[in-house]
Amino acid sequence: MPYVFSTDETNFWKCLQNKLFGVPYTVRAVSQILNVKEGEKLFLYVYGKRRIFGVYRAMSNPFKEAEPAKGPWKGRRMDQNHGYYPYRVQIEIEKDFGQGVPIEEVEILGVGIDRYFFNGKSVGYITEHQAEIIENLLLQGNKGLPRTVIGFTSFPSSITPLNPLEIRREEEGILQVMVQQNIESLERQLRVVDTYFPVRGYGWGGQIDILAKDKVDNYVVIELKITNLPAQIWSQLLSYSYAIRNVFAIHEGVGVRTMAVARGFEPKTLYAYPELKQLLREPDSLKVFKFETDFETSLNLTEMHIQAVSKTLNKNDKERNK
Repeated sequence: MPYVFSTDETNFWKCLQNKLFGVPYTVRAVSQILNVKEGEKLFLYVYGKRRIFGVYRAMSNPFKEAEPAKGPWKGRRMDQNHGYYPYRVQIEIEKDFGQGVPIEEVEILGVGIDRYFFNGKSVGYITEHQAEIIENLLLQGNKGLPRTVIGFTSFPSSITPLNPLEIRREEEGILQVMVQQNIESLERQLRVVDTYFPVRGYGWGGQIDILAKDKVDNYVVIELKITNLPAQIWSQLLSYSYAIRNVFAIHEGVGVRTMAVARGFEPKTLYAYPELKQLLREPDSLKVFKFETDFETSLNLTEMHIQAVSKTLNKNDKERNK
C-alpha cells in the first residue's frame, strides 16, 4: 500500500541523501509510520515547496533509532519532539524524478488529495489509484529534464524495537495504539492502513481514528471513544463511510464497513443499534421527507429518495472542488 511522508524543505534532501524517512516523537506520528511495511511504495510531500516527490520504496519495516541525537535531520529545537525524528524507515529511490508535482495539480483532479490532506500528518495512506495518478503526473512533469544528482551518505542506524506505548500520552492515545496493535481482536485478517485519517478535505469535518481493510479488501472505518458511545456516533460513522466510499472504494470496486469501540453505551445509542441493523435489511423501513410550509395553511411534503440525495451530494462535491 502506498504512503506519503511529510517533511519540510530543510530536511528534504537529508531524507534522500541518507535514504531515511522519519517521524517525530509523538503518538500520532508513530501510529502512522507503524502501518508502513517493507516493500511499500512511498512519496514525499514537502511543505515549503507544496509539492509531492517520488518515487521511493521502503527497504525496512519501521524501527526506533537507539541514538537519534546523531541526526541526520535538524529541527527548530534539538529535542525529541522536533529535532530527532527517532522513528524511521530505510528507503531506496525507485524513480528519481527531480521535479515534484504541485499539490494544486493533484487537487484539481478531485481524487481525494488536496492542500489540507497533509495537515497534521507525518505519514498518510493513499490508494493505488491515487499513487498511479501522482506517478503519471511526475512522469509528465519530468519529461526532458536531466536526472537529479544526489550525493548519498551512509547513516549508521542503531536499530531497536519500535514500541509506541513508551511515549507519554493521554488515555485516548493509549487506546488508539493498543487497538491498532491488536486489530485482529476485532476481526481476523483485519489490517490497519492509516490512523488519524483526515476527511475534512472532502467536505466532511473530522478524522477517522483507524482506517483498516478486511480480508476481502473492503475498507473498515473504526471510531474509538474513551467514554460511553454517544448517540451521534451513527451519523459520524455513516458520514465517514460515505466519504471513503466515494473517494476510495468506488475506484477499487470494494465496499465500506464501520466499527465502533467504546467503554460502554449511552441508552439512546444502545436502542438505536439493533434498529439500524434491522433497517439495513429493509430499505423502505426508513424514509426521509422535506417539508415546505407557511406555518398557516399550506404544507408540502416531498420524500427524499436516495437518488435525489446522491445527486445533491455530488453537486455539492463538485462545487467544493472548483
